[in-house]
Amino acid sequence: DMAGPILVAVMFGVSLLLKRKVEFGNIYGFGLTGCIGIYMIINLMSRRGQYVELYSCISILGYSLLPFCILAAISIFADLNNLVGCIVCALMVAWSTITATRFFEYGLDMEDKKYLIAYPIILFYSVFMLLTIF
Repeated sequence: DMAGPILVAVMFGVSLLLKRKVEFGNIYGFGLTGCIGIYMIINLMSRRGQYVELYSCISILGYSLLPFCILAAISIFADLNNLVGCIVCALMVAWSTITATRFFEYGLDMEDKKYLIAYPIILFYSVFMLLTIF
């Protein structure tokens, strides 16, 4: 299902557009590059015979981007460049990371490598957090 992640990315971009930030190219560029990188990393860590497809990786990471649509909507009305904003941003990054990591670890039976999976995913979502704040 690719329509959902594309819709989430468009919603995220429109929310940032309401804040007078045109970030569609950055969202698609960072999103696609990050999905390909995480796809390669997860397939290198997975067991022989258990691989994730690129479409599944894009779908999982795209749907897990949904909390950033909420964060971008909050940033329209409130300034996130303070302590409370940083805490809210950290919670959104944690929410997205935990969701995506659980999908990958349960789908590929990699419960023993959940922290290795979570590290590149937290870096991936940190980029979108930075796009929202600044």
